[in-house]
Amino acid sequence: MDEQEGRQARSHPPDRGAVAQDLAGVLPIEIARPMMRMEQYGMLILMALFFLLPLIGINFFDEVVRPPVQGLAKAMTGVQ
Repeated sequence: MDEQEGRQARSHPPDRGAVAQDLAGVLPIEIARPMMRMEQYGMLILMALFFLLPLIGINFFDEVVRPPVQGLAKAMTGVQ
């Protein structure tokens, strides 16, 4: 393998578009198609989850993100 082939073989960090495309590649086509159509709205959806929903009393971060992170931290450190 020469140097150019080695460069092409290295993995690069995916951008957010590549992640969605990679995920769509392993999903059934019935799920992948709608997901790919929604891809352009991904950042808007994330902003709504983290900034707008708390304004109406739904705190996505506290209810969905924090419990697994705290559980993982507790399991790794043993600190409560």
